[in-house]
Amino acid sequence: MLNFTEIKTQDDVRTILNYCKKSGIFTLRKKMHRTYSKNIGDKIGYMHGGYLAFQYNRKVYRLHRLAFLHVEGIIPDVIDHINQVKTDNRWDNIIKSTHSLNSRNKPIQKNSPTKTLGVNKSKNGNFRALIYILNKRISLGTFKTELEAIEARKHAEKIYKFNTNHGKDE
Repeated sequence: MLNFTEIKTQDDVRTILNYCKKSGIFTLRKKMHRTYSKNIGDKIGYMHGGYLAFQYNRKVYRLHRLAFLHVEGIIPDVIDHINQVKTDNRWDNIIKSTHSLNSRNKPIQKNSPTKTLGVNKSKNGNFRALIYILNKRISLGTFKTELEAIEARKHAEKIYKFNTNHGKDE
């Protein structure tokens, strides 16, 4: 049985788990008590709040956070999945982020009539474009067509350097 109660350091996570940066998959390095008959080399992870997670000594750890600890030796306050898939923990898909950047890389609401972030349809049939910068809503105007509103939003993204790829090549 392992002798530490929490996964806090890079050595802790590397003692318990292997992490494949290319696939994003974690496997067990050691047989542990109460792992529901998981064997060394078995893939780990279960869904918890939309993310893949791992439970150790009654504490739940999200695997994207353990990936950072495994590779970098730290757990940043905010980690973003670049492709917006919360279960894709490949090293190329997760990045240290900020709350502001993370909020920019969110999926469009399923019930959005425009399917474009920052473009809404108003009750009178016109389209509004807006953007949030430093937690302030900036109205970009009201437009007769959806295309005009989308163009205004894209123009504002360029002006405000609103880049959702976090500096990674597209």
